[in-house]
Amino acid sequence: MEMFVTSKLWVQDMGYEITKAALGRAFERFQLDYLDLYLIHQPYVNVYGTGRP
Repeated sequence: MEMFVTSKLWVQDMGYEITKAALGRAFERFQLDYLDLYLIHQPYVNVYGTGRP
């Protein structure tokens, strides 16, 4: 059986160090040392909570 493992970076986890920590938590949650795909929730600058870029 093959599995394709995906996780997602949420908008509140943006920034270099915060992103690294979020990815580490995903590895722990799945008990893996890799992901096949890491999605970025909102890959552009946004004023959080306003709904506009």
